[in-house]
Amino acid sequence: MSDIDANSLSHPPVRASTGEIVITIPKDVIQRSKEIWKFSIVGRFDFKTLSTKFEDVKRILCDQWKLTGQVQFIPWVKGYFVIKLSNEVDRKRVSYEGPWKVKEQHLKILPWTPMFNPESEKNIRAKVWVRFPYLHFEYWEEEILFRIARGLGKPVAVDPRTLRVEYGYFVAILVDIDFSKPMPKLVIDDEDCPEGFRLDYEVLNNSAKYKDLEKLHDAEEDPVKRAALKAERDDLKDYWKK
Repeated sequence: MSDIDANSLSHPPVRASTGEIVITIPKDVIQRSKEIWKFSIVGRFDFKTLSTKFEDVKRILCDQWKLTGQVQFIPWVKGYFVIKLSNEVDRKRVSYEGPWKVKEQHLKILPWTPMFNPESEKNIRAKVWVRFPYLHFEYWEEEILFRIARGLGKPVAVDPRTLRVEYGYFVAILVDIDFSKPMPKLVIDDEDCPEGFRLDYEVLNNSAKYKDLEKLHDAEEDPVKRAALKAERDDLKDYWKK
């Protein structure tokens, strides 16, 4: 039995014009309820292609997160589920670190907000490869590249050939971007360049990246460099498709 005395609650008024019953929830009551969810976030997988049971998904994610507190997974609709955490440290870890993957599928992370409705949520985020041409080599370091990509969204991974500096044409970074917002201009603030300098970048799809290497290969006259570009293109062929 509930401890709430139903008789103590006043009957909600009826809106004369429509006949609707108007429910008013006191601010302190709704605030108390929101407090329970303050460390929660929303996750999403495409379970149709994932082919993994929800219980197994929970176990795999918890093994990656190594949380300090408790967690509750609450299944929702359209592949969404609530990740109800118990402290701010865990919320920041799950939200900002990663990437978190199950069978090579990346976990989509959204902040929990009041009135969040998965039925009306539009898929406006996407993980895409971003190319930064002619970036100075002193910036070809993973942490620096992540900091640069953070200006566009949430960095996920750097192309391993970029990290090995096996080509100098461009830097390639996989970034989770919210395309509901305008794409920003990026400027690096460096002590060696106090006025800063603008970064050019291009959001690419998989086929465009592969074609970039094809064009470089076709335009190159040096047979040694052509062979190297062909090997690079072939090696990237499957990688870009991930």
